[in-house]
Amino acid sequence: MARFVSLYSGSSGNAFYAGGKNAGILIDIGVSYRALVNALNSCEIPLSNIKALFITHEHSDHIKGIETFLKRNPNIPVYASSETLRYISEHSALSPSVRLVEISDRSVCEADMCIEAFDTPHDALHSLGFKMRTSDDRTISVATDLGHLNDNIMKNLLKSDLVLLESNYDKDMLRFGPYPYVLKRRISGELGHLSNDDCSAALPTLIESGVSRIVLAHLSEQNNRPDIAENYAESSLDDNGYRRGVDYLLEVAPRFNPGKTIIF
Repeated sequence: MARFVSLYSGSSGNAFYAGGKNAGILIDIGVSYRALVNALNSCEIPLSNIKALFITHEHSDHIKGIETFLKRNPNIPVYASSETLRYISEHSALSPSVRLVEISDRSVCEADMCIEAFDTPHDALHSLGFKMRTSDDRTISVATDLGHLNDNIMKNLLKSDLVLLESNYDKDMLRFGPYPYVLKRRISGELGHLSNDDCSAALPTLIESGVSRIVLAHLSEQNNRPDIAENYAESSLDDNGYRRGVDYLLEVAPRFNPGKTIIF
């Protein structure tokens, strides 16, 4: 059976586990090695389960722990865009034996899964989302740090069994919050982050396509709250006739600790 858990989520650090009981992959490692291992242990996931790292982009809240992780686990391959791999190589003291593998149009197989990448619009060198198909034909799709949703992203999310989607900020909290104007424009821009409104507007289409499990991720600490993001999502789905607990399951990824392990 497939397993997915958000270990950490937000600008303080991101890390997600996807796979099965005995093998899986880590998507992003934006926390310290110790914090990662503690989170895995609390979820009863042995470190030996991790067969590969998949990195969405080079921002520190997505790669902070990669250098120490690879020093202690040099045989685990790292998949990302060529631009992200170049950044990691230039800014980390990595062993020459570490495998940095570009993932582009082709799918790769790790931990009994086939993983595909798709482009995401973010102010990074080359940001990616990932779509994973398990050996028992379950599909998990991860899309975080998005300035907006486009047709290609939606195509990769549709018909998944589980979707992790960014719901970063509440528009009013951002507008009237303490951030400087330049940062507000960056967050709300086409290459920034996804608002509660835009995330929730996409959810009925996802549920209609067959998505049954949704994880809201990368909530802003200053410009959002879990209850607000959750209410936006649930209201949008209620308005379209979908019932929580019947037609779909909804989780909000916590910032500083693992969320619920979803097994399906």
